[in-house]
Amino acid sequence: MSRVACVQFAARRRESLDDFEARVGELVARAAGLGADMVVFPAYTGLAYLAAAHPGADLFLGPGFGAAVAKVFASPQDGSPQTDFLRVFSSLAAQHHMYIAPGTIPVPTAGGVRNVAHLLSPEGDVIGTQAQTHLSRDERASGFVRSDDLKVFRTSLGTVGFAICEDAWYPEVMRILALRGAQIVLAPIAVPAPYSEWHQVRGMWQNVQQNQVFGVEACLVGLAGGVEFEGRSTIYATCEMTEGDTGVLARVARTTVEDVIVADLSFPSIRSTIERFPVFRHLNPGLYSTWFPLLYRDYAAAHTPTAGAGAGAGRPSTSESAGRAASPAASGRSPDHSCGDAQKPVQKAPQRIANLLRGLAFKALLRWASRPAVVRRHLARKRIMPSNACASLSSGPGAGPAPGPGSGVGPGGSPGPVSGARTSRVRVAAVQMRLDLIKDARTYAEKIYTLTKAAVDQGAQLVVFPEDSGTPLVGLVPGIEKLAAKGIDAAVADMAGTDVKVAEVFRVISPAVKRIYETTFSTLARAFRVYIITGSAFLEDDDGRMRAVGYFYGPDGEVIAKQRKLHLVPMEAAWGFEPGSDLEVPDTPLGRVAFPICMDATYFETFRIARLRGADIVVIPSANNEEYLFWRTMRGIWPRVQESQVLGVSAAAVGNLLGISFTGRSGLLAPLEMTPSGDGWLVRAASFDQEEVVVGNLDLDALYRFRDENPLDFNVELYQKYLPGLYNRSTR
Repeated sequence: MSRVACVQFAARRRESLDDFEARVGELVARAAGLGADMVVFPAYTGLAYLAAAHPGADLFLGPGFGAAVAKVFASPQDGSPQTDFLRVFSSLAAQHHMYIAPGTIPVPTAGGVRNVAHLLSPEGDVIGTQAQTHLSRDERASGFVRSDDLKVFRTSLGTVGFAICEDAWYPEVMRILALRGAQIVLAPIAVPAPYSEWHQVRGMWQNVQQNQVFGVEACLVGLAGGVEFEGRSTIYATCEMTEGDTGVLARVARTTVEDVIVADLSFPSIRSTIERFPVFRHLNPGLYSTWFPLLYRDYAAAHTPTAGAGAGAGRPSTSESAGRAASPAASGRSPDHSCGDAQKPVQKAPQRIANLLRGLAFKALLRWASRPAVVRRHLARKRIMPSNACASLSSGPGAGPAPGPGSGVGPGGSPGPVSGARTSRVRVAAVQMRLDLIKDARTYAEKIYTLTKAAVDQGAQLVVFPEDSGTPLVGLVPGIEKLAAKGIDAAVADMAGTDVKVAEVFRVISPAVKRIYETTFSTLARAFRVYIITGSAFLEDDDGRMRAVGYFYGPDGEVIAKQRKLHLVPMEAAWGFEPGSDLEVPDTPLGRVAFPICMDATYFETFRIARLRGADIVVIPSANNEEYLFWRTMRGIWPRVQESQVLGVSAAAVGNLLGISFTGRSGLLAPLEMTPSGDGWLVRAASFDQEEVVVGNLDLDALYRFRDENPLDFNVELYQKYLPGLYNRSTR
């Protein structure tokens, strides 16, 4: 058990150096009195020190700041400002025998100023130095330059890394640190007023959750460098370790006051959390190796002033070459399909299940029950009136498969112009579907028809169903309803023995499920003349493996793209399912749309690849088999939308199927600044356990303007150094 203190430090105007040192000493002594083994100060503590030590310097953040810092460091006074700053904290570390991270200090270097953090040992020695790796627009304007390296430092409390200021909002930083073995990530930050809780959540909070580490976020408040700062210093852990599942161990109560908080970091507890849900075990390095760092390089090339000057940073145009990068084949690269490649031998079901479920009579029954004509006749009786919602859309790029793998657009190249008009606003329905056992094709078609009609009646152009939308068809297995109360694992054991994996039952019924599933959604898309994303069904894939597969249908009833789930939950892996190996980003009149599945949203890499390949809208069909807890659900699509600047659609399953309960709240999402309430949600379901159809609008033009005004600034040199290699060499 390690106890960490986090300081919310208030920068003060016209403070003397003696007063600064006395105040810092009091804060450290307060932390020591609370039993802290380490104390963490916020960003720009060193700026407050320089202002106190050099009251005549013009240390105002903005143009000229870098030159002013360089002038201070070049002054003829004895010693170095950085050395003098560290000396203050070194003596305190040795006095109280504790680790101290004294925040950051701006240090002049070739090309500008670096924002540098240090870690001091209980003996007062510098044992770690880290410079900021990502810069905000204001920091760039102030003359800061970034580092292209990330280090971790071993201490008696655990392995420590830094995410400084803007770094805390780039998930690449935390992923690299975690892959390098960091257990505690220190985040000295300084965010200009006014304070936004949701902006803070989309930074360190979500990074701690997806990397299963401890986070210590120390915030600067008050006036420093002519800028007013606000924040709430917080110590984070995974949701499962915290009261109310908030992910917060301790937090400062007010956003403008100086304070000290402490929390105990329990490594046995976090190890237990990781064992229950090993996020890193289900990384998809084959997918990442295909696209990293290729897409980052292409994005950077397309968004520099010399590449497409004047083009919008997010608008689909000839400058968006990174959005439609070549496939590995087109670029001459061989994808590393270490997850789910076709060369791996397919596991055959034991003979017992073959005898029980693959007999001629059962196969004949499934073929008869899944006749496409049954579905078509049932839906024909509905006399469906086509919707006019998509009538004004172009039939150009959305009529078939989109650019992406095999598109032939090379790295650094320019995609061809988008043919036809593209809509500026998309009306989307997120279907919160109740999962129940369904025993025949007619009942299934009726269920999907009813939900689709409810969406179309509200003007939906795109209708999105949840993950596991095809799983109710397991009811095709005779007698399954009697076994369902025991749970699917017990049901399979009763039918076929304990050595048979659940996936093999789905393999047996896969041909029948596929016929019903495809016929139902294709027919409805064509009849209503709308786009439909089906969610997913467990199906035998083209290479013989069992996967969760989703479909994207156009208004003509044809498949635009199919998506395999890329990241599995432990239960799915134990059942014998396998992940897919690529992310589809079809180009349609609705915009470029990606539709990964459920757990894929837990991994920032999914959305980063989607955005860098040009996605405007990312759809997440989900089926969460757990009690509905607000903060746990926030670990999915919400932070991914924020960090990748896309529009999001979440369609959640509810109900109880095969002894498994599902909860969730469907809705539409956008970057915080684009939502009326500033919380990232455009519209949400009223419940988390009832069937609903949630309809709202996604504004593509507003998204492109937002991207223009808030361009992502990737550190390509940093990523090239660590990604994708670290995924295969993780110390986790």
